[in-house]
Amino acid sequence: MKTILKSLAVAGLMAPFVAKAQMPNDAIYMGKKQLCVAGMYGYSSWSQYWENTLKRENFNIGTHTTQSVMVMPAYGISNRVNVILSLPYVWTSTSAGNLMGQHGIQDLAAWLFAQCHRGWVSSHWELCAEFPSDVDWVTVSHLYRPVAGEL
Repeated sequence: MKTILKSLAVAGLMAPFVAKAQMPNDAIYMGKKQLCVAGMYGYSSWSQYWENTLKRENFNIGTHTTQSVMVMPAYGISNRVNVILSLPYVWTSTSAGNLMGQHGIQDLAAWLFAQCHRGWVSSHWELCAEFPSDVDWVTVSHLYRPVAGEL
């Protein structure tokens, strides 16, 4: 048992030095044909809120709880072109009042990244599309952000 606890303690202390993460806008690319899949879980719960300087109890809905899980794969199409997808599932509940809890898949999001080099200038292009679960609308956004180039 002590060996397991020591191993967990060492792993916990080493994690910040060896752990790596990728988010949609950090300009870090997966290598060609590399796949990285992240799983995320979120939880929040509240029964009080601030109204200016007054902290109030929320008697209308009691305690509001939100939980979510999300799968987020990142794939390297090439060394300079990557795609990241995210698909969250969210569920909510309240302990009082007439608000009914809801649950379901939220918006599917997809990011396509391209890194371009021209001489000593390097740039990072990002295209994002979100597809709502109710399919009422689709947004496409474009972001250009220069990245430090090599001389």
